[in-house]
Amino acid sequence: MASVETVSTIAQYLQSGGGKRLRPILVLLCGKLVGQTTDASIRMGAVVEMIHTATLVHDDVIDVAKSRREGRLPNVIWGNHTSVLAGDWLYMQAFQSRLA
Repeated sequence: MASVETVSTIAQYLQSGGGKRLRPILVLLCGKLVGQTTDASIRMGAVVEMIHTATLVHDDVIDVAKSRREGRLPNVIWGNHTSVLAGDWLYMQAFQSRLA
């Protein structure tokens, strides 16, 4: 069973992995297009990125992927069970975010 510390470590590992972060940028640009960038649009950008990352983590487990662009994947480092748990945690964090 994975500990909270392990899931936090995986989340930090995923965050430090870089990436384009294109989805949150698009959310912020859309907000600007219809008015202004607000705290809610910033939170929505974060939510979109968390959901995207969670789907990648789960997809890597399903595909038995070993690496992506710049490095090893959580399922290779921590195993499938713990990686799925970390992806689920990301979903939970995204869905608990208050946007208003």
